[in-house]
Amino acid sequence: MLRPSLLIPILTLVLAGAGCSSTRMGTVTHIHPAPPRYAQISQCHTISAAISGPKSLPTPTVDQTPIPGLEWVSSAQPADIAISGSISEPQYINEKVEPRKVYHIVSSGNGQSESVAYYATATVSTAVSLLIYDNVGNKKIESLSWRVSDDVESEKAESPGQAIADVRIKARALIARQTPAAHGGLRTALSRTLSEQFTTHTATDYVSIPRSNKQEPRIEEAYNILRTFNAETAAVALKIYEDVGTVNVTPDGKPNTDLNLAVLNGMAACFTVTGEAEKLEAVKSQIAALKAK
Repeated sequence: MLRPSLLIPILTLVLAGAGCSSTRMGTVTHIHPAPPRYAQISQCHTISAAISGPKSLPTPTVDQTPIPGLEWVSSAQPADIAISGSISEPQYINEKVEPRKVYHIVSSGNGQSESVAYYATATVSTAVSLLIYDNVGNKKIESLSWRVSDDVESEKAESPGQAIADVRIKARALIARQTPAAHGGLRTALSRTLSEQFTTHTATDYVSIPRSNKQEPRIEEAYNILRTFNAETAAVALKIYEDVGTVNVTPDGKPNTDLNLAVLNGMAACFTVTGEAEKLEAVKSQIAALKAK
């Protein structure tokens, strides 16, 4: 089945070239079973994972998600699919101190006094990376990298030194929490990636379709039906689009290109979900022809 996400660039391109449009666009969600993204999985039989982390903590582990056709083996032996990941030592960076004025109400009068207090801020940051490699096909399957970063601030202090001492104490407590959080994030990312790459999984696509048109209220009717976006609702919406047609004219008798494009875009989204590839290609040709005029 064709994936609705492939249609999004088409819709954006069409309406961007339509000038002043009377069509409003909306986004609907399509949740559907999706095949494995990695087509060469049948050539592989074993999989292993090696994750490195800060020396001060136990070696990070990963969940050995069952994958049809693949056997998990120790990272000490060669594997057809090799997973490598790393969690860096947390970095303490961007330490700085700033004075701030503190105002005090004078109880014996109507005025106020002020003093200066010091606050220190810093950032604790941990780098995480993940690589999945096919040793049989000699190709990278997936590569991800990100940072887990948190800011920390001291309590009010009477001197810069006190502020720095306080923020460093808070940072040490934050470091103790951040590394396990980074480990958890890596395990979640790996589990999701393995599911998407190697198994039939649930996918979510965000599809841009016409939401309303000033000249044709049935466009909004079709959109409301497609808020639940699947093959059944697509078939109902298609009947509406077909009733509206693609040869509409303006009140002065000129082709209503904006409305016709809206109908064609809606039909294209529906054909994508219903898997009617030939009809989709025909609609795309009509869209291209309208754009060329």
